[in-house]
Amino acid sequence: MNEDQNQRHAQEALALMTAHQERTRRAARVPGWFYVAMFVFSVAATAANDVVGIGGRKVIGAGVLVLLLATLTVRLFTRSAPLSLVRGVAPRQSSQPRVYIAVLFAAAVLGWLIVRYGTGLAHSLATALGVPGYPNTVAGLLYAAAATGLFALSQQLMARPSSR
Repeated sequence: MNEDQNQRHAQEALALMTAHQERTRRAARVPGWFYVAMFVFSVAATAANDVVGIGGRKVIGAGVLVLLLATLTVRLFTRSAPLSLVRGVAPRQSSQPRVYIAVLFAAAVLGWLIVRYGTGLAHSLATALGVPGYPNTVAGLLYAAAATGLFALSQQLMARPSSR
């Protein structure tokens, strides 16, 4: 009877640990609104080149610089990323080289495609879509989709439990 009781306690402890790991994994996920905001801000920054004058571009550039400096300051003083602070989770302690290799490869391929075909493709697509005066907006949509996709890929790969 004692062995059955020990086995039951072990199963309960394992179930509790598994439930805790799943709750932790869910809490550490990047919320969906972040992907939407990332996409919208990326598109807005590049689309501004079509509709904002030189003075406005300086203001946009200054705003981006202030946000980058604020992020760097938070990172330096708290030793945690601002998004991790918002989500209320600790940074991941382990790094997986395969994640970095996969994201780096995808970024290199997308970067090469953008350098090779980016401007011409954006002008061609803008013309084909009937908005020839807004090539930066079309390019912004493409770049934002690529950046958001790369970020989502890296988050998915890092969220997978390692098989050690």
